[in-house]
Amino acid sequence: MKSFPDTIPIFPLSGVIYFPKTNLPLNIFEERYLDLVNDAVRKDKLMGMIQSKKHDKEVFTVGCLGKINDYQKSKDGRILINLTGITRFKIFKKRPLLKKRDCTKLDYKPKSFF
Repeated sequence: MKSFPDTIPIFPLSGVIYFPKTNLPLNIFEERYLDLVNDAVRKDKLMGMIQSKKHDKEVFTVGCLGKINDYQKSKDGRILINLTGITRFKIFKKRPLLKKRDCTKLDYKPKSFF
């Protein structure tokens, strides 16, 4: 099994289903997510996409690790990226949210998802 990072930046997004081996184009415009994407590009281009829950500010525990394979800055400050799904993950422990939504204690083994 490939080795994946224990801590990744998490991009919560409602209404998006994202799987390994799929591409997801994203238009990034909120400051906190601009920071998240820029940090990911500077580090290893990896970030997690996960569904946010509708009734509170929490997220579900299963998401998809993706790699930024296209990155373009627009003149109005937005960032356009294409994210390619690599593998699913499950969050076991969340770090306190500081600048961005980082999660730690991730498991990438499929049997842990249920």
